[in-house]
Amino acid sequence: PDEYRPAIYHFSAAGVLLDRFIPQGTAAAAGQAAGTFGTEVLPSVYGQFRRANRGFEAIAMEGTKIYAFIQTNLDNPGTSVRNNGVIRILELETTNNTVTGEYVYVMRDTTASGTSKTDKIGDAVSLGGGRFLVMERDDRTTTDANKLVYEINLAGATNVTGTAIATATSGTTLESLTPALLASNSIRPVDKRLVLNAAVLGYTGVSKPEGLALVDGDTIALLNDNDFQISGTIA
Repeated sequence: PDEYRPAIYHFSAAGVLLDRFIPQGTAAAAGQAAGTFGTEVLPSVYGQFRRANRGFEAIAMEGTKIYAFIQTNLDNPGTSVRNNGVIRILELETTNNTVTGEYVYVMRDTTASGTSKTDKIGDAVSLGGGRFLVMERDDRTTTDANKLVYEINLAGATNVTGTAIATATSGTTLESLTPALLASNSIRPVDKRLVLNAAVLGYTGVSKPEGLALVDGDTIALLNDNDFQISGTIA
């Protein structure tokens, strides 16, 4: 995925870029013809309200479907909703390159102070059957940081794609809803179960775990993004 557009890129096995799947209206917003920058199949709100450097941070694949997780909630309709913690999970069917789902993931606590806050998605990996492991994190680096791995389940969650609330860009938008308002609008987020806090287990000194993978049935691997801040001596 691309956290800057945001977009989903399709490469061949040889590393050749075959297509970019981008938000609808991207070319028109730049005064260009449709198709100039890629195939416009993603909902337009992703292109209109993405925070800088906060596009698709996590991606996972299950069968023929790709699931892309926005890193932090869209500023839709503005920055006043920034801390609501409503994260969109986009489902792209690769057999026909169409969006077949959008699901809501609610952050643990984006407004808390001290050691309680988590405000970013790090990565995700499929467990099969609509289940995923998802990294939810803060920026702190000590043992009381939150580098949380949740198991989530799409079963029972509301598919909001194409609905009025999901496409709204003013007034009451998906991102403006609190958990209570999600419920009153008949929107059920994905179920979440905390699996571990990597910081408590010793994953310290780093702020940005943004890689998550299954090693085997009992082991997961975490990878940290150092933003090119490489140090040390190369022999």
